[in-house]
Amino acid sequence: MAHKRIRTVLMLVSLLSSFEVAQPELILDLNIGEFCLNSVQCISRCCQRESGLRVARCAPEAAESKECSPSVSYHVYYRCPCESRLVCEVDGSIINSNFRICKDPNEDK
Repeated sequence: MAHKRIRTVLMLVSLLSSFEVAQPELILDLNIGEFCLNSVQCISRCCQRESGLRVARCAPEAAESKECSPSVSYHVYYRCPCESRLVCEVDGSIINSNFRICKDPNEDK
């Protein structure tokens, strides 16, 4: 039984690696809701998946008071980076998570 699983996994790895070699260039300028592999493809610069088992889609940047992830140039996010006028800050909660909250940096002034 274990031997069959190993063989199946090896076949799957082989198939996926051949797919990556034959994969065409990335399609750019994708709109919100379109499937993506990389944030660079999206007009919004955010390719997001809701969980590890979901397919990633282009999503809008996070608005004020919404959860966010710090910005990086190419990843697939679980939470999008903030809109350009906002910053992604720790919300001060006791619960430690990888997500932060979008805030207006001029609001405290």
